[in-house]
Formats: sequence, structure tokens, C-alpha cells
Amino acid sequence: MAANDTQVGGTHYQKSDYQHWDWVPDNRIGYLEGAFTKYLIRWRDKDGIKDLNKARHFLIKLIEKAEGGYTNKSHMMSSYAIEVSHASASTHIFLESHNLDVNQKMLCIFAAQWHSVDNLHFILNSFERYFRDCQLDPQLHLGARPAAAPVDPI
Repeated sequence: MAANDTQVGGTHYQKSDYQHWDWVPDNRIGYLEGAFTKYLIRWRDKDGIKDLNKARHFLIKLIEKAEGGYTNKSHMMSSYAIEVSHASASTHIFLESHNLDVNQKMLCIFAAQWHSVDNLHFILNSFERYFRDCQLDPQLHLGARPAAAPVDPI
């Protein structure tokens, strides 16, 4: 039996044949970026607002590392995209197969493709707006998808 055929502790990753743990190494996404996107995409299906808090924690750590000289080595850097429709084929498949809202999709792309500390601060600000909206609207926490909010390009 293949690893993708089973899951320990739930079913939140089995919604898609192309899982997060496949997408991250396929695109050479770093550990901190991968952890941020992991919690961002699963929050409705596993631990709710607690997962969004974890996502924020990893993003803050990523900013601290970048301020200390860490750089993004993602495979996606060569195909910088600011819209889901322009993302790599594997990213497009991954994002579309997980029933994410537009804000989650854009934050995943931005996190995988950041170029500077300024980009990361933009991502944090965008995430904070998204997080605040999810906390203020109980329907978002219960699984409804938010309407598309304007997201400034990096």
C-alpha cells in the first residue's frame, strides 16, 4: 500500500490524489513555506482557527529567517506567477483539487514564490486580513468559502 493511500489521524488530506506532501517537494518548496501552506489549506477540515494560528507562526518564523539571510530556493521561482491561472501545472492541479478559496490559493502561490522580506511582509499582511475575516465570520469557520477579496500582487 502506498503512503498516499492511508492517513494517520483523519481524512483531511485524502480529498485529492495530489496531496500537499507531494506538491511541496515537487516544487522544491522550503520547510517553513510548506508548513505555512499545510496549515492554511487544512484549517477548515482539521483544527479550525488553531491551524490558522499555526500557519501564522510558521510565516513569522520564515520572515525572521529571511531577515537573517535565508533565501527562497523553490522550483517555482523560475515561473513567477501572481495569478492562479499562470501558476505551474502541478500547482494549478494541487490548488484546484483542494477546494480552496481564492485567498488560500493566492497565499499558497505567494508563499512558494516570495523573493524578498518585503514580499513576506505583504504575505503576512494579506494573511492577517484573511485570518481576521475568518474569525469575524462564523460561516467561514464552519466551512463556507469566502467571496474573492482583492489581493494586491507582490
